[in-house]
Amino acid sequence: MNFPGTVAERTSAGSCYAAVAQVARCSHGPLAAEFARVLQEMQIGKSRSEALRAMGDRTSVPELRAFVSAMIQSAELGIPIAQVLRQQATAQPGGWSRFSTLRSSSPAG
Repeated sequence: MNFPGTVAERTSAGSCYAAVAQVARCSHGPLAAEFARVLQEMQIGKSRSEALRAMGDRTSVPELRAFVSAMIQSAELGIPIAQVLRQQATAQPGGWSRFSTLRSSSPAG
């Protein structure tokens, strides 16, 4: 799965929150669990940027850290997230395969 491309497609159709929620529900494994945790943190009051930064801090996967940074920067700069993610998806099409083997550096509990 080209994760940034998938999120970009879903984001084009709605909000970033809805896109991340849909990907978390429709995916499996550690990446889906990380995004589910981001959503939970947002529901209890963390900002999207805070929840995403925490996810980036929990992982050692460079592509995921880049993805998190892109999402945060797009929100802060007012750039449409779908545009940023499409650019990332085309820039590193093979590199995103590591998302499927994501290992967090702390338990996702």
